[in-house]
Amino acid sequence: MNPVLYDFKRGILRLSVVVAITLFILAGAGLAYMTIQTMVGTKVPYIELVAMSTLDIETGVLDLEGIVFDISTMKELGGVFEYRFTVTNISGFKVGAQPVVVWSTRDSVRFSGKLNISKNLGSLIKYNSSEYLYSLQYNITTYLGLKSGEIHYERSNVNRSIYCSTSGSYSFHVLGSVETSGAGIFGKASLMFIKFSNSTIKVVIALCTPLAKDSFELYVGEVKTARPQQAFYITTKPPSLDELKNYTLVGTVTNGVNILDVPQNFSKVTQIAFVLIQPSKTLYVQGVVPVMQRIGTTAMYVVFSLLGQADVFTRFFPILMLYLAYVYIAKPRSQGALEFVLARPVTRLELYLTRLFAGILVVVVASALFYLVAIATIATIMGIVFESYTYIMMYLGIAVSLMAFYSLCYALSAALKGGRYLAVSIFVYIFFTVIIQIIISIVAIFAVKPGPNFVENITKLSYQMAYFSPLGFNEFSKYFTMKYYETKYGVGFTPPGVEDIANPVLVGVSAIAWIVIPALLGWLVFRKANLSS
Repeated sequence: MNPVLYDFKRGILRLSVVVAITLFILAGAGLAYMTIQTMVGTKVPYIELVAMSTLDIETGVLDLEGIVFDISTMKELGGVFEYRFTVTNISGFKVGAQPVVVWSTRDSVRFSGKLNISKNLGSLIKYNSSEYLYSLQYNITTYLGLKSGEIHYERSNVNRSIYCSTSGSYSFHVLGSVETSGAGIFGKASLMFIKFSNSTIKVVIALCTPLAKDSFELYVGEVKTARPQQAFYITTKPPSLDELKNYTLVGTVTNGVNILDVPQNFSKVTQIAFVLIQPSKTLYVQGVVPVMQRIGTTAMYVVFSLLGQADVFTRFFPILMLYLAYVYIAKPRSQGALEFVLARPVTRLELYLTRLFAGILVVVVASALFYLVAIATIATIMGIVFESYTYIMMYLGIAVSLMAFYSLCYALSAALKGGRYLAVSIFVYIFFTVIIQIIISIVAIFAVKPGPNFVENITKLSYQMAYFSPLGFNEFSKYFTMKYYETKYGVGFTPPGVEDIANPVLVGVSAIAWIVIPALLGWLVFRKANLSS
C-alpha cells in the first residue's frame, strides 16, 4: 500500500477517532431527545382541536368526536387528552367572583388519529336549568406540543335534556326555519378556513345537531363588502334559492368532523361567506369567516428548537478537535514517533497533509452523523421532515466551524509538543467559547450607550466578533436559517440590525480564511520543526 494512504488509513481508524464519531452519534440522539422534550412541553400555535360533543343529562352520557391535527400540514396527531368536566352554578354570579363548581370529574384518554370519548357521568338531571353551566376544560399533549382550551355546552331546542357543543376557531348556532321547525337554536357548528402556502384552502367543520338525521350542504361565496377580519352572522333567516345561486357548492357535511377542499378560485380572498343548510331548508347557518393564513410551519418551530438545543453539544465538540490534533501531531512528535514515519518514503508535506485531511474527514463524517441521527430520530418519532436548505445550513454550521477550529489546533500542534500543546489549545478553546463573551460584555458596558437600542447594539457587536472566531460560522449559519424562514413567511425571526453585518460573502471568506491560514502557518512551522523527542 502507498505509504501516504497507509498513514491516512491509520489516522482514520484510530481508537480516538472511533470514540469521537461514537460521541457525535450519541450526541445526535441526545439532541433529538432534547428537542422532542422541548416541543412536547411547548404550546405551539399550529396544533388545533376540532370536535363536536353532546351531553345527555338524563342518562349522563358524554360523547365527544374530534381530530387533533397539525394545522400547517393537516396531519392528524396522537397523544393524551386530559379533561375536567364541571357543572357550575352561575346564578348570582358577580364579575370578579369565583364561580361555584357543584360537580366535576376528571379523566384522560390516549388517542391516535381520531379522538373518541364516550363516558357515563351518571344522571345530571337535577342540574337541568339555566342556573348551571356545563363545560369541559382540556389539555392535549402531543409529540409536537401542547394545546389547551375549554368547551361550553348549550341546550338544544330539539331536546331539552341534550346539550351540544363544537370546538374550532369560529362557532355559530344552527338555526331553524320558522315555517318548518320553529325559531330557535338547534345545534352548533364550528368552521375553520385554512389557507396553505401553495394557495389551496381547506375548510374544517365540526357540526353538532342532536336528533337531526339529514346531512347539510356547504356553499361558499365571496364577501361583497369590506368588513373587519372577524366572524359574523349574515342573516337570521335561511337563504332563498336565488341567493344560493351566488354561492358555490363545496360538498356534504354530516354530524361530526368534516374536512373539505374549497375551490381554487377562492385562493386570493381573505374572508369567505358560507351557507350550511339542509336540503329541506329546515336547519341552516349563514355567516362570514376569515381565512386563516398560517405563517410558517410546525417544522419551523422544531428547527428553531433544534438549533437552540444544539448549542449544548456543539459547545463541547471543539474539545474533540483539540484532542484529534493532539493524537495526530503533538503527541507522536513528543514521543519521536514522527521520525519513524518519515523514515519511510513519506515527505514532511505528505505527512502534514494526510493527517490534516484525516482530521477534516473525521469532522465531515462526524458532523454528518450528528445531524443525520438527530434528524432521523425526529422524523421517525415526530414525522417532521425539514427543507433541504435547513439540512445544508445546519450541517455547514457545525462542520465548517469544527474544521476551522481543528485547523487552528493542528497549527498549534505543529509548533508545540505534548503537554505544552494541551495547555495552549485548552486556553484557546476557553478563549473562543467563554472569554470572548466576557470581552463582548465588557466592551458593551463601556462602548454601547444605554437606551432603547442597547440590546440590538450588543447583538450586533456579538455578530461582528463572530468574524474573529473559528467557531463564528455556526452563529452565522443559524442566522441564515432564521433569515430563510423570515423571507419565506414574512415574519421577523432574525435579531434586528444584523442583516448588514451578516454578509454572506464576508462570512464565506472568513470561514475559508480560518481553515486555510492556520493550516498554512502550521506547515511553515512544521517543515522546519525538530521532530525528535
